[in-house]
Amino acid sequence: MKLLHGLSLLALLSSVSAQYFSEGWDPSKPIPTSSYGKAKPAAAEGEAAASAPADEPLTPSKLFSYLDSEKLLHTKPAQYLFEKLGMNITEKLDQAKGIWDDRIQLITDDNYEELIVNEPLTEEEEHERVWCIVISTTAAKHDAVSKFVDEQFDIAYNDTLIAEDLPHVQWGRIDYLNVTYLTTKWNVWSGPWIVIAKERGKVLRFYRTGLLHMRNGGLREMLRDKAYESYPPWNSSFGPGGDYEQYMHYWAQFNLLLHTYLSMIPRWMAFILSGTVASLFMQLLHRGDKTPKVPKAPAVKPVAAPAEPTAKPEAKTTSSKAGKSNAKQRKNKK
Repeated sequence: MKLLHGLSLLALLSSVSAQYFSEGWDPSKPIPTSSYGKAKPAAAEGEAAASAPADEPLTPSKLFSYLDSEKLLHTKPAQYLFEKLGMNITEKLDQAKGIWDDRIQLITDDNYEELIVNEPLTEEEEHERVWCIVISTTAAKHDAVSKFVDEQFDIAYNDTLIAEDLPHVQWGRIDYLNVTYLTTKWNVWSGPWIVIAKERGKVLRFYRTGLLHMRNGGLREMLRDKAYESYPPWNSSFGPGGDYEQYMHYWAQFNLLLHTYLSMIPRWMAFILSGTVASLFMQLLHRGDKTPKVPKAPAVKPVAAPAEPTAKPEAKTTSSKAGKSNAKQRKNKK
């Protein structure tokens, strides 16, 4: 009971706000004014609200950013762990990023419209402008073909800077792994490809790198002689200016949205989730299957044993006895 009264008293005292006595007022000092109980000016409240840090909402992208494998590898514990294993993980990550020539413009879903479609050009420059673009898959798979195409493309770009003989040609690179909208709209599902774009991206020509001569300045020669014009551009109902181009636009937008959300999931988590989903899907497909019943073996009917021929042996015995008695009778007659 005393404990209950003590807690009640503490609760009352904690709710009381009082101003304590000071040392007193001196006549040489101005008359003090109390601000207790007065509302703060609106300007002061605005400054206080501005100075206070606003709590950002926790979005799914921010939540998954903490699980990003690249960010985790840049942390101090990860660097320390790999140093113990004799590996400089920071250097390895920097090498993975620097696989291409930084001087070549990297074209993405975000800057394509600004760089190519809405490029500030005169009518004459617009007619002459040529974009030579490589769709690279080196970041996705380190195969020999993709690496060779990137190397030859970089060599052609560097030789053009030295020769200065193709002023109307712009060079660009598309990372197939990180570009979704453009590759979907262009119906490109593999790589690498060489794309020649003209008329602000309205005229597109796609070249398989396996059928294109790129060694010893072959790509530069094609651009310098305009040999690409002998190859027909992409002319389809789903291509630029086609009747169904808008459907490819919607399809590309959907894939871009899907890729944006899926890219928030770390790769290791996506690997686990994909395996789980596949297992559940297989169980769903086979849930109607029943264990086949093993047919029972037919019951074997017992076969009756054949009856023993008892009558005939008796007949033989009687006949033999009769023969013996007849023989005795003949002896007696003699």
